[in-house]
Amino acid sequence: MPLEDLWPTAQALRRRLRAHYDPAAGQAAESAGLNGPGWTLLLRAHLAAPRPLSAAWLGALNPTINPWTYEAGLQHLAAVGLLGSEAGAYPLTPAGRAALRPILDAVYSALRALGPLDASALGPLDASALGPLAKLLQSVVSGSLVAPEPPGKVQLRLSHRLAAETPPLPLAAIDQALADLAAYRDDAHLAAWQMHAVSGPAWDVLGSLWPGPAATLAEVFFKLARRGWPRDAYARAVQELVTRGWVSETEPYALTPQGRAVRERAEAQTNTYFFAPWRALGTEALGELGARLKALEAALRLT
Repeated sequence: MPLEDLWPTAQALRRRLRAHYDPAAGQAAESAGLNGPGWTLLLRAHLAAPRPLSAAWLGALNPTINPWTYEAGLQHLAAVGLLGSEAGAYPLTPAGRAALRPILDAVYSALRALGPLDASALGPLDASALGPLAKLLQSVVSGSLVAPEPPGKVQLRLSHRLAAETPPLPLAAIDQALADLAAYRDDAHLAAWQMHAVSGPAWDVLGSLWPGPAATLAEVFFKLARRGWPRDAYARAVQELVTRGWVSETEPYALTPQGRAVRERAEAQTNTYFFAPWRALGTEALGELGARLKALEAALRLT
């Protein structure tokens, strides 16, 4: 399997795993009075502790998201006592830590309940077969943690803190490693595009137009509305890109050759950062990793 195909396969596997535990986690979160975004923020607070969360800090980690989206969620968690609140800083409280525990337990219980998996001709995927996959993925995570670039790796280091709390369950270890690698991918992409000194909304618009087709401002806003920015923020973002010569001057907006080259260079740089630790495994181990990822995804598809 080509190296570039390994990550989409790993992402497909992660989606399969989440489909098995998200409902249980959601029910546990509802019991604690939380919605999906609420418990995700609570988990982030747990991983960041003792550092308090703030909308500004979270927005810096993902500049494509409107920081007010985070602020609203943080204020809600503070209002119900799961976070503290002082001058825009929101530390995790003991009540917040207690509320998070049953949600994580629900995730691990759902993974444990999967038991041995059968991938038809590939044979049963029990602990003896899943263990090697977990070790291969953990090797990539370990390599990512010590890779010289990108230098920050804030998202990866935050995600990896949960590894110390993961129970000795192969599927849980696999899921955690996949989460760590997704975080590292975010770190790699952030480092690849921030060198251009462009705003988060503008970069998001550039990505929404890559590789195509052209789109009106209304279509761009509809596609990116979940980021929480108002329509006029995207109008300013489009003009930022027009000024740089990366997007055409009139609707429907399309990437210019220069804009396309910038976006493609950033994608290539992201891959250079991200796949360096994978390459360190060697051809034989990468082949085994690809086969095992594909087998487990196929097994989960049948459950």
